[in-house]
Amino acid sequence: MGMLEKVDVASIIAETGSEALEFAPRHEFALIILDVDMPGIDGYQVLNKLADYPRTSEKPVIFMSPKLAQAKLKLHSTRLAPVDSIHKPINKKLFVEKIQKHLMLESK
Repeated sequence: MGMLEKVDVASIIAETGSEALEFAPRHEFALIILDVDMPGIDGYQVLNKLADYPRTSEKPVIFMSPKLAQAKLKLHSTRLAPVDSIHKPINKKLFVEKIQKHLMLESK
């Protein structure tokens, strides 16, 4: 994800929901960026599973989603709620600004 190069942090990128769930208990995250439309386990399911892991249960999550996905979020029972969202197609400047804002909030 080339956009993350503008943010001076180490990143771990999962290609699927299952892969994201493999990473979750093994790494310490400051922020989680989660795509709603992942192959296999979708972002809503991953969000619910992240609530089960002590390392991720209280971390801020930014959802990347098509504009209509916000309405779909209300249909899912989530125990961990996204703190923000970015709509696809992604506005790169806004995406970087949101990441920087949440990383700054998390570091306080």
